[in-house]
Amino acid sequence: LPMRGFYEGLIATSLARASTGSTRTKHQRKAAKIIEVLGGWAKKGLKQVYHMANLINIELRILSKGSMTAEESSGLYDSAIAAAAKAGFIHHEALASERAGIMFYQQNERDLATKYLTKAC
Repeated sequence: LPMRGFYEGLIATSLARASTGSTRTKHQRKAAKIIEVLGGWAKKGLKQVYHMANLINIELRILSKGSMTAEESSGLYDSAIAAAAKAGFIHHEALASERAGIMFYQQNERDLATKYLTKAC
């Protein structure tokens, strides 16, 4: 179940990024609910889900803020990548790097995009 929630949360943030208005809000709410569920599991001792909630939360924060600098976003993604590595989920570390790279590419931050996409490999 945690993996399903994790991937649903990432899908929700991706759909929110591609949407506007009430559709965007709907996807943001879904991601927020998933963060609550994963966070609850982490508090109950299922520590391996912390990094999952962290990545979804970071993507939601970046979406919500809108005016976050590339440096701020990079720092948040770096924390998600480090949390996944610490938990031993190298595939989630790569996934977080890939998502950061795609986001920076879409924002025309080519150097950061290259950094993260290279790290994802």
